[in-house]
Amino acid sequence: MKFNINWLRDHLETNSNLEEIESSLEKLGFVSEDTLKTPQAWKEIEIVKIINKEKHPNADKLNIYEIELKNGSTEKIVCGDSSLEISDHVPYAKPGIEIPSNKMKIKTAKIRGIESPGMLCSAGEINLPLEQTGVLKCFCEDFGKSIAQAYEEEGILDIEVTPNRGDMLSVRGVARALSQFGIGTLKELKTTSIKEAKTDCFEVKSDKCLAFHTALLKHEASQTKAYIKKRLAICGFGYKDIDLIDLTNYIAHEIGNPMHAFDHSKIEGKIEVTKLEKEEAFKTLKQEELKLEKGSLVIKDDKKIISWPGIIGAENSKTSSESNEILLEAGIFIVDSIQRRKNKLNTHAAKLFERGVDPLGAKVAIERFLYLIGKEAEWMQSYESQDFAKKIPFSPKFIKEILGIEIEKDNLKKILEKKGFKISQTEVEVPSYRFFDVSTPNCIVEEVASGSYDEIECKNLSPKIVKKQKESLEEKIKACAITLGFDECYSFSLASQENSEFKIENAHRKVRNALSSNYSVLRGSLIPSLCKALEWHKKNNYSERKFFESGLIFEREQRKVFAAISENHKDLLKIFYTFLEAQEKTTPSFKTSDAAHLKAGIEFHEEGKTIAVCGEIKKDILKDFDLKQCFSLEIEIENLGLIKTENKKTPTDQAPVYKDITFELKENIEVGKPIKSLKEKNYSFELLGIYPNEKINEKRKVTLRFKFQEKETLSKEKIESKMQKIEKIISENS
Repeated sequence: MKFNINWLRDHLETNSNLEEIESSLEKLGFVSEDTLKTPQAWKEIEIVKIINKEKHPNADKLNIYEIELKNGSTEKIVCGDSSLEISDHVPYAKPGIEIPSNKMKIKTAKIRGIESPGMLCSAGEINLPLEQTGVLKCFCEDFGKSIAQAYEEEGILDIEVTPNRGDMLSVRGVARALSQFGIGTLKELKTTSIKEAKTDCFEVKSDKCLAFHTALLKHEASQTKAYIKKRLAICGFGYKDIDLIDLTNYIAHEIGNPMHAFDHSKIEGKIEVTKLEKEEAFKTLKQEELKLEKGSLVIKDDKKIISWPGIIGAENSKTSSESNEILLEAGIFIVDSIQRRKNKLNTHAAKLFERGVDPLGAKVAIERFLYLIGKEAEWMQSYESQDFAKKIPFSPKFIKEILGIEIEKDNLKKILEKKGFKISQTEVEVPSYRFFDVSTPNCIVEEVASGSYDEIECKNLSPKIVKKQKESLEEKIKACAITLGFDECYSFSLASQENSEFKIENAHRKVRNALSSNYSVLRGSLIPSLCKALEWHKKNNYSERKFFESGLIFEREQRKVFAAISENHKDLLKIFYTFLEAQEKTTPSFKTSDAAHLKAGIEFHEEGKTIAVCGEIKKDILKDFDLKQCFSLEIEIENLGLIKTENKKTPTDQAPVYKDITFELKENIEVGKPIKSLKEKNYSFELLGIYPNEKINEKRKVTLRFKFQEKETLSKEKIESKMQKIEKIISENS
């Protein structure tokens, strides 16, 4: 976000200088990527007028320009830029001035036999950030002024803005944040209100348009005012020198709300804001031919697309120097970021919409346009899909939980109201310019802390807190996996939508400003990224084919999960049983799993909550990764603490004896039924696996491993007797 201090002062009443403004923004979290302080030379270099031009007698590529200074005196300057003409206004550096770009001190010099007392300067030579080559051509009204006076330069800041803070991508947004920080007062924005209304200009037919405003203005296009052109050029936008076009860009950068000006004579019939029913061709203002996909949000008249809203207008309805009846439009749109990137379009309007604009600012943008152009509109029509007052449940306890400090209610109210929030007993109302940014109590806590770090009391941690914490259950389960030959993976929290077989809801996971379709949702499972790792290793003939990952997944709420995959389900169950044995935990109850992504599997549970799920992944999912058979294990890390601790063995116990038994389950019988009966008889065992067959008619087979341990050595006959009792229980319940 680039702006000069003078433009900022149009919106902020403050005595702070460039350094103080820069420091305050840094404390608010907006560091300046590039700061340009006014060089001394800007106050000394004068804008002069060229009154004569002639060829250098001794050099074909040089010219001699006679210039007129403010005091009426003239000088003849040798210059290599042949594009300059009589009546052009240019910067002139007298002898003795130090050029900012190379620190060279100007002096009178003879160039091919002609004396030249000084030089005519380019923007680059004096470090003025304008995209112009050759000698800088200035404006005639700036004759006799210094560069600093002409370009109203106290200095220029270019701050880094985080993606969530769309309100800071405008000069007024920066001014508002600084006023809230306490270094000035936000000035009232001057606008021209519109009284009359028209009700049949447009119709909104898509929920991707949240607000839409139009106004008709009769105005003959003219040259843009010099100060607007200079500000646009300094901020990197450039200008067309047509006031109707340049003002829309100026207002977008000034208040953060994009708008568009249509030539009303080129619009045929009624306007619709709608979705395309089929693919259609579209020619942009930049003369680019695009094909917009079915479902794209567009603005159309009775015969054609006249705009891709929130991104770019169409060539067929643009204003020009001949335009005299203008339809102004400003709205709030949900921009199709993915399709925009596919078409390699990068517009300022899209940047603003993707980061969130003030939903109440669209109408203000039109009213500001009318004020700056000095005209009143014939009529205005407005549409808003909702009340943009957002209220979030909030309690001061969140401050204590997240920041670890207590703030009195009165002080909390003072902090939030200063930033535009309204606070009541149980909720906080968010200002409209933060509508798309602030959505949870955590965001409110961040606002309380933002810019107030110096005021938070620092305390030394007590020895009890400082002492080394015990290794977490998460680290312990990961250690078991590593010991058993599994390799750890790390993946990005943003992902593409999972295979429909996972049956994960997308509504709560969608990313509004998606970089691409590959990063369009918060991940709802760790399994796809692990499958991708397994696929890559198989294709590249690597032997390591067992992987795990631990991290957050997101559905209606976020959960921390450990997930592992292997081509052998026994390896996965071994992770879980190794963990249980190492932690001296009992085996939780288990039953047949109904996980959507599994062909068949088992679920371990305790106190009604899922601990772990293991089974074979469906083939419809595996085909996405070119895999034939694969098993997965998922462990709910936060529920591991629910598993009960078993009684420790006494030193007199003999070495345990293990016996495996495999049995078939009858149709419609769950694994849990025989398991429950065996547990009631106090048998110690673990589940080795369930073997679902490919053939539909074959029954499922279950394998259990029993553990016998007594103070006396177990004889063969005694073990066989125990196994016969077990077989009888299983037979009665399966």
